[in-house]
Amino acid sequence: MQKRFQEVYEQIQMPEECSRRIEQAMQRKRAGAAGSATGYRWKPGLAVALAAVLCLLAADITVYACTGRGIINRFVSFAGNAIFTEEIGEDGNAVSTAVLDTSNETAPAEFKDGHLWFTANGEHIDITSQVSDATAYIYDYKDGQGITHYLIVGGAPETFGYAEFLYDETKQPGWIGGYFTAGKVGETINPVWLESAKKELGIPWP
Repeated sequence: MQKRFQEVYEQIQMPEECSRRIEQAMQRKRAGAAGSATGYRWKPGLAVALAAVLCLLAADITVYACTGRGIINRFVSFAGNAIFTEEIGEDGNAVSTAVLDTSNETAPAEFKDGHLWFTANGEHIDITSQVSDATAYIYDYKDGQGITHYLIVGGAPETFGYAEFLYDETKQPGWIGGYFTAGKVGETINPVWLESAKKELGIPWP
């Protein structure tokens, strides 16, 4: 079920527009939420979440982020669906920001002619028989930064949902963040297939 794929991408450069959005979000956070430990803001088509440990549901999308330490780091998810930024704030504390652009998301799979095809990274894998409400297809690859991306697809093939989680093996804890998009509007944020995959991979978020 799980496919290993190494070094398929050169290091991904963040688009200038995405970078600008992150900087603006951080500035607003510092200016307006000095006394708040966790929180989020919502804009049409854009979910911006800032928290030490975050689980945000917006328009049937869940975003996860884990606090980082050290100098500023930015990690880009598959197809640029999400961007995770780590920095040390003015107060000396670690701050993690997750930005998900819902208007330009790219799914890692496609349902066509009665089959569900996994299409990320140029693949064309028939995963119809490998996904259900209880089971998921898991695919991983390592990008040019050495970050491992876990792409998870599950649910009914015709209304599949998907998730992605990023892992940095050089850090402890190594999980950077992730996001989940429901296959059907109103679907639970904890479908059985996703919970099973998170348990298999040791992903810490409930």
